[in-house]
Amino acid sequence: MHDVLIVGASVAGAATALHMAQRGRRVLVIDRASFPRRKACGEGIFPNGVAELERLGLLPGLAARGVFLEELRFSIDGLAVAAPMGGRAGLGIQRRLLDAALIEAARTTGVEVCLGRRATGLRREGGRYTGVDTDAGSLDARVIVAADGLGSGLRREADLDAAAPATHHPGQTGRRANRSGRDGQRYGVSAHVRLTRTPLPRVDVAFLRGYEVYVTPVGSDLLNVAVLSGRAGMRDFAGRVAEAFRERVAAAGVLPERWELVDEPLAAGPFATGARRLWRDNLVLTGDAAGFFDAVTGEGISLSLLGARACAAAIDAYLETGDERAFAAYAKRRRALAAGSTLLGRLCLFLAARPVLSRAAIRNLGRRPRAFAGLVAASGEELSLTAIRPRDLLTLVCGV
Repeated sequence: MHDVLIVGASVAGAATALHMAQRGRRVLVIDRASFPRRKACGEGIFPNGVAELERLGLLPGLAARGVFLEELRFSIDGLAVAAPMGGRAGLGIQRRLLDAALIEAARTTGVEVCLGRRATGLRREGGRYTGVDTDAGSLDARVIVAADGLGSGLRREADLDAAAPATHHPGQTGRRANRSGRDGQRYGVSAHVRLTRTPLPRVDVAFLRGYEVYVTPVGSDLLNVAVLSGRAGMRDFAGRVAEAFRERVAAAGVLPERWELVDEPLAAGPFATGARRLWRDNLVLTGDAAGFFDAVTGEGISLSLLGARACAAAIDAYLETGDERAFAAYAKRRRALAAGSTLLGRLCLFLAARPVLSRAAIRNLGRRPRAFAGLVAASGEELSLTAIRPRDLLTLVCGV
C-alpha cells in the first residue's frame, strides 16, 4: 500500500508528490491526461512561486526555457500604471514545460507516476477513505490527495464542494464561492501568439468593457494571451472560439500590430470555485481543487506551488500521528497564502465593473506608484492586513 495517492499530476499534485517523496514516503500519482499537454493558463509565476521553484531545484532549467518578468502593468482606455514584481523577478513559462519538469523531478525522487488513468470514485470503509477506484482497477493508500483541478470530482464526491449545503467543520473556509450563481461565473480562454520582436519582460493586464486581456511573455518571441470574461461575454465564443479570441485581443490594444496566433485557444472555468473545508478524514484537497478565486491576479501557479509544500507537511504529520489537526493547520495556512491575491482580485473585479472608477484608480495609482507596488507585493505574500496601508487603498479609490 502507498502512503499517499495523489489524483492529479499537474503543478499542485506533482509538487506535493515531490515533497512527500523527499520526506521518504511511498507516493503514487495518477492523472487521466497524458503529459506533456497544453492547459488553459496564464503561464506567469510571480516571485513567491519562483522562489519555491528555486527551493525545489527546478529554477535553472525552467529559466533557460522561459522569460524572467520584471513588471506588472494595468491599463484601461489608454491609461496605465506599472509596478515592479517585487524583490525578485517573476517567470513566464509554458505550462507544458512546467508540468513536465515537476513530473520528471517527482519520478526521479521515487514517485510512481501513472498517466492516462482516470479516477472514477472514492472507496470508504470504517470512517475513512481506503482508496480510489479507477478505470483500470482500485488503488489503496493511507492518505488520498485530491489535486484534480477546478471542477474536482473528488471534492464533490467527498461533499466538500462549496456549492453544497454548508455545515460547520473545523476546516471551514468561510464564505462560499459562486455566491452570485451562474451569472456571476467567470471563464478564461488562452492561446499563444508569436511576435516579430522580443516582448518586454512584463505582464500586461488590460481592462475593457466586459472582459480583461492578460498577456505574459513565455519565450523570446512568444506570448501567452488570456481573455477573461463573465458568462455573458463567453457567448461570443460559441462556435467561433479562434475568431472571437482574435477580435478581443485586437480590441485590447496590448499587442503590436503584427502578431500570429500559433495554437488553438483553450478555455478554462468556471471560477471562482471553493471548498467548504480542505479535508475530510484522510482525504485532503490541494491546488485549484482547494479553491481558486480568479485568474486576473495571475497567482494561481504560485499558490499551487506554495500550497503543495504546506499540504505535504500536513500529510507527513498526519501519517506520523493520525491527528487531523495537521490538516486544520494546513487549511489555515493555505487561506493565509491565498488572502493577498484574493484581495487584489476582488479589487480588480470591483473596478473592472465600474469603468469610471477604474479610470480614476489608474490615474491615482499613476500619481503614487509606490501604492500600486505595495498592492502588487502584498498580493504575492501571505497577507498581513497591516501589509496594505490604508493610505494605499485611499490612493486607489480617492487619489489621497
